[in-house]
Amino acid sequence: MIDYNVDRLQKLTSSSRTVTQINRDSATIWIPPASGTIKINVDISFKSVDCTMGIGYIFRDPTGTFLTAGTKSGNASNSEEGECWGILTAVQQGIKYKLKNVQIESNNKLAVNYLQGEDVNLS
Repeated sequence: MIDYNVDRLQKLTSSSRTVTQINRDSATIWIPPASGTIKINVDISFKSVDCTMGIGYIFRDPTGTFLTAGTKSGNASNSEEGECWGILTAVQQGIKYKLKNVQIESNNKLAVNYLQGEDVNLS
């Protein structure tokens, strides 16, 4: 089922929708999206396949104004799959709000590469 959902995410990422990756090892500063774009930051908490994972996301406009946020729990085989579920959850929320121009930011390089269509092994 994740492959179907990821395929949908790939279709949603167009010139007006981007998925970016940040480096978790360095201090990060929130960088606003372009004018007219909503930025969605996604992160998960994953310990092991035997533990429930946590998903969190926040939507902000270019001025940094908080729009909405949410959390969800679930299960995943690894952190990359979990991050894909987190991004899917945030995108589904964006669809509910009928958002058109979004930028999705994640700190999981393999998940981002996969969603951008690169050939990576998420197993």
